[in-house]
Amino acid sequence: MLRVIKQDIPLLQKIYNQTIKYYQGRLCSCIGANNGIPDPKCGCTLGFWYSEPEIIQGIRTNADFKYLKLPHGRVFEGGSQFTIPKSVRVGKVEKYQRAYDTIAHGDILVLDNKVRRDTDILCIGVRDKLLAFDVQEIISVSERSRIFVEGQDYELNGVEIKWIGNRPQEYYSVEFICKQQFKVWDNVPKDRGTDTENLPRLVVCVLRKYNSDEPTPLDSPQLSQELY
Repeated sequence: MLRVIKQDIPLLQKIYNQTIKYYQGRLCSCIGANNGIPDPKCGCTLGFWYSEPEIIQGIRTNADFKYLKLPHGRVFEGGSQFTIPKSVRVGKVEKYQRAYDTIAHGDILVLDNKVRRDTDILCIGVRDKLLAFDVQEIISVSERSRIFVEGQDYELNGVEIKWIGNRPQEYYSVEFICKQQFKVWDNVPKDRGTDTENLPRLVVCVLRKYNSDEPTPLDSPQLSQELY
């Protein structure tokens, strides 16, 4: 019979815990008013509004930046599993972690001590603001092979691009360094433990993407036949 030794859980947390920023998401009603996809002019973040981050403790496992292998298949966006304990020890006090009960699909977890290089595609006049949290550095702003110069072509207002000189015609790419961030993929509560003991919560997350789920022209059967 499987035995869970309660004394081992705090020890594992002490060795492998990481500091995580937890952004709780709230679904935006613009999805209902825009045929099931986020409205780019709404001001929300891909269909969600996010609260101020909470600092929590958790353990990341099975990290893969190409695809995440799961029992029910592969998630090709890449991702990781996060174990969120119900409480953590702060000094001699057990501190309750609200995320244990509230974490759900669409929420964002950001690793506070890990960074990655990433890219977002913006559209001038529609969205000139990066959707990534905790951006550390802007590497480049470009349109095809053309690179724009900060202070001459644009200025940075936090994570928003303010155009002051030469500008792209429509879409442009922003390359940056940010802290690693994951989006909670499953929203099915995983009850673990017994009636008297709550084991840490386990959630599956995918690498956060900054594009919407809006259908692309490649989904057209006629265009697919023309290309192939």
